[in-house]
Amino acid sequence: MHRIEIFRFPRPDDFQDLPDKFIFTEVMEMATGIVKWYNPAKGFGFISPDQGGGDVFVHASALERANMGPLSEGQALSYELERDQRSGKTSAGQLQAA
Repeated sequence: MHRIEIFRFPRPDDFQDLPDKFIFTEVMEMATGIVKWYNPAKGFGFISPDQGGGDVFVHASALERANMGPLSEGQALSYELERDQRSGKTSAGQLQAA
């Protein structure tokens, strides 16, 4: 797992009611895994999570958003699980080579 810290700063209008050194920190953990298989002709594949559990679906659109080319079997990745609002299914997003 990789640790990512996201800093959120209040809007300028909200400063008057906040302490001088206010910063909200949200910590998220990125999952890691190995590409089980990926078919560029079909535009999808699966990642086997290092943490165990079921395989994670990865779609070509996630690769495009991450500016990555086609995946190779055995390639190490870090990713976040994202839930599709329409279907409710989860898939890998925020992909990075690990």
